[in-house]
Amino acid sequence: FLDRLFDDPLPADTDFHYIYGLGGKPDRILGESNDGILSRVSLEREEALAEAESVTHFPELNHKNIIWDPQTLGRIEQLLDEYSRR
Repeated sequence: FLDRLFDDPLPADTDFHYIYGLGGKPDRILGESNDGILSRVSLEREEALAEAESVTHFPELNHKNIIWDPQTLGRIEQLLDEYSRR
């Protein structure tokens, strides 16, 4: 799945905003910088970053707490507000 994930670009009318965190603890498998589940290398794939309209990185958030953190929710609300004003 991951090998082919970026074979086809997103449709031109799709806005993709990338939000991620790197607040995982250093791990011998995931490396020094990770989100607790994914490595920095996986999270910062060039293909994903290149397709994104915006990239928001919360260095202190991890794979689990990013979902309900007020910073994340605030960013999503901001994006939705910008979208609704079009």
